[in-house]
Amino acid sequence: PFQRLKQLIGSSFALDDYKKMTMIKILADGFCVTVKQANALLKLFESTTCQAEKAAAAVALIPRLSNSEHHTIDDENYMGCPGPIGGIFFEDKDNDGKIDVCGDITVLVGLTNLSQIEQGYVEQKLGKWIAFNPANPTGFYRLNMSNFVDRRIMFCLIEANAADRKFRVSNKLPDVSQFATNNGFRNARYNHKAIVFDSSWSLPRFGVLEFDFVVTRRPPHGAIPITDAAFEQFFKEFKAIPDMKLVGLRAISNRYYFTARHAQRLMEYFSPYEKMHNVVVRLEVFVILLGRIVDEVNFNDALSVLDSTSRKKLIDRVGIVQVFNPISPCGKYELNLAEHDQRYVASILLQLAHAQEGSLMEIALDGKDVPDILAIWASDADIPVVGTFKCKFMTTNRCHSIVQLQDNSIRRRISAALLFKPNELGN
Repeated sequence: PFQRLKQLIGSSFALDDYKKMTMIKILADGFCVTVKQANALLKLFESTTCQAEKAAAAVALIPRLSNSEHHTIDDENYMGCPGPIGGIFFEDKDNDGKIDVCGDITVLVGLTNLSQIEQGYVEQKLGKWIAFNPANPTGFYRLNMSNFVDRRIMFCLIEANAADRKFRVSNKLPDVSQFATNNGFRNARYNHKAIVFDSSWSLPRFGVLEFDFVVTRRPPHGAIPITDAAFEQFFKEFKAIPDMKLVGLRAISNRYYFTARHAQRLMEYFSPYEKMHNVVVRLEVFVILLGRIVDEVNFNDALSVLDSTSRKKLIDRVGIVQVFNPISPCGKYELNLAEHDQRYVASILLQLAHAQEGSLMEIALDGKDVPDILAIWASDADIPVVGTFKCKFMTTNRCHSIVQLQDNSIRRRISAALLFKPNELGN
């Protein structure tokens, strides 16, 4: 069927490159193609004056490639690699001085026979797609629903959200979403108006969507982070990238796992005041690596690099449960009870206090001291659905691993759910 379709486009519009481009766009709107098929379609543009049409066709095809090497490692059973795949982390295949994952999208996906001018056009039009990694999509998005690249990104996020939800439901994991919708979309706005992506919501054809998105699935049990020696090579290559460092980091992030110490080193490379698109770069580095850090109990090593404002912003963007340490939940909390995930953490702290596995101190609700919270909030149903709950929590014994917790402890049960890894502890 593909050969017949290619022949039909080539013969029907032999001298009309604009119509060839239009037909390829229509094809790409409804179907995926292989790299070989995409290259075959681009060969239909034989004229020396059809650079714009040929490049526009490539722009339409790239987000629909089904078998490019770009972002291929997203297998749920992938256990990581201790060193650089192919001997180098950030490759420049065509030796043009530009790291492939930082903009050389045509080289990266395997499209051939595009001139430098055509490649430049493609890179300009596919800026958001270059910066997007469907195998590690946690991040902030501003998408124009009338733009086909933005729309394709949204479809990828919907697919990632469905997969994450299926994983949580099949393993009977708690709903840790912002508004009890069991999805990863947070802080959503449509044309600057706050919305909730619930079951009644449908994707608009126009307008601008803004939101944070988070995948809650943790690295698998036994995932292999890169070695400390390999990280030194990674860090050296990372520092040498002339620009678009965060694009490069996100692009290869799904290929490797890291430790919290590695994340801390990468975050500390940037100034505490350095911003990109009005976001603290240190914060963005942690967001990119959130789902790739294997030792969640050491998150605080990386989070210690962020100031209090950035920490609050992080919790707002990815949700408090993603950075909450149920194995050692000591610390100060300021929880917005109107948000499902923050109320859920409040309920965890109460459960632990009721079971005498920890103590609540310095308790306040909406700025007013609460002397006997355990009597007032005897169960989860008693927790208000609005208000700001502040407290300090101390555990009776500090632990660094789930295996150090007693079999019948509430902390162990909660940790097994929030840090769920298939095959760990025989689950």
